[in-house]
Amino acid sequence: MTLTEQIRGAIFGEFIRENYAKFETAKLPTERELAAKYRVSLVTVRRAIDELEQKQFVQRRQGSGTYVVDRRTLEKHYSIALAVPAEADSVFYTVLAGRIEPELRRLGHEAQLLVVEDAEALLKTFRNRGIRPDAVVVCGFLVGHLQLAEAGIPYVIAGGEGYQCADNVAFDLRAGVRNAVSYLIRLGHRRILFLSNLDERCELATRINREFVFEMSSRYQGYCDALLAAGIPIDRARVLPVGVTKRNSYQMMKRLLASGTFDSTAIFASTDMLAEGAATALAEAGIAIPEQVSLIGCDNIADERELLLPLTSLDLRLDDVAGAALRLLLERIDHPAEQEYRSVVLIPRLVRSEGTVRRA
Repeated sequence: MTLTEQIRGAIFGEFIRENYAKFETAKLPTERELAAKYRVSLVTVRRAIDELEQKQFVQRRQGSGTYVVDRRTLEKHYSIALAVPAEADSVFYTVLAGRIEPELRRLGHEAQLLVVEDAEALLKTFRNRGIRPDAVVVCGFLVGHLQLAEAGIPYVIAGGEGYQCADNVAFDLRAGVRNAVSYLIRLGHRRILFLSNLDERCELATRINREFVFEMSSRYQGYCDALLAAGIPIDRARVLPVGVTKRNSYQMMKRLLASGTFDSTAIFASTDMLAEGAATALAEAGIAIPEQVSLIGCDNIADERELLLPLTSLDLRLDDVAGAALRLLLERIDHPAEQEYRSVVLIPRLVRSEGTVRRA
């Protein structure tokens, strides 16, 4: 390696790499200051800066100095629509969109959030507003999403549970729930109540997949996996399909407690909202969490300051979802004719242990 290459690498590592990654146009020391710092000639520093400028890492400004390039000026900028499903439980998807939108803007792209019933409604919105975005990020799911492909609009589905015919970033909820319930079992719990976010009619799931059956839902499969691996029989009496609202969870738990049949030592709730509803009912009944009943929720989207109690939860890693979705989307924009769909699968992870305790 030549001396010029060594100095170029030293300047890049100390003054450019971090600022370039953060889009910060930091000013470099003068060439004389750099020559003194690295104890080399002014000619060597000047050659190193020349090479960095040729690679578009820095820019010399007449009479001002040398600055790190804001790489957004070197990249293409796109208009991106964020499609959020207009469902009763779309709070989660709105939170997800709220993680993706600022990242899009940080990268220099335009972002527009649209709440829609399905793909047909989304395309109609585009026509009515006279717009055609360069691409779409679907938050969670979009009924009829293949219509976007038919219209020639690149898209990625972020935060769903896996799709075979679209670029997607999916949660492996089966693995996540299996790990969470296995954790409860390791703490000594064997009577574990499962609160499902699907009601008995499964209307939402049916809209996405007309052949949906409850037994095939990812959360429920993960729950069963953990029990069967531990040799614990699956008792459908410990499975409550409560729907999506905190009120439903609260009322179902109230009825269960009033029946005198509640004997579970732990609860896995399919969302943190359902966990909070159950916790309220337990508190009113004088049952302490986690001393008498351990409780785990799922999603980890609420601010800890808003929680009724420190809640153990499966974190769905929304920042990781946002980053992976944008990488896939930009690749799809650059290669629209690519036939092979790409999928990134993220396993949720348990956070906070305050809501659980070892069974005595």
